[in-house]
Amino acid sequence: MAREDPQLKLRLPEELKNRIASAAKKSGRSMNAEIVSRLETSIGFEDEYGTLEEVMQETWKDIEELKAKVSEHDQHLFPNRYDWD
Repeated sequence: MAREDPQLKLRLPEELKNRIASAAKKSGRSMNAEIVSRLETSIGFEDEYGTLEEVMQETWKDIEELKAKVSEHDQHLFPNRYDWD
């Protein structure tokens, strides 16, 4: 990042600041670079996949479809399991 990049004052809870400082130290980055990296990753994820809520909705839809297919195959493999008459 260049020195001419816009600056932003930011208030953080002390615990979050400490967590960022710890993560920055582990990754060998400044706190600023750590924050920028994490924001870029987060925004990049949303650009590619959508919001977490959208991803979860799609995932649940896929799970429900898979459950229906497994149930259908199960009924074909074990028909007596479903004869309750």
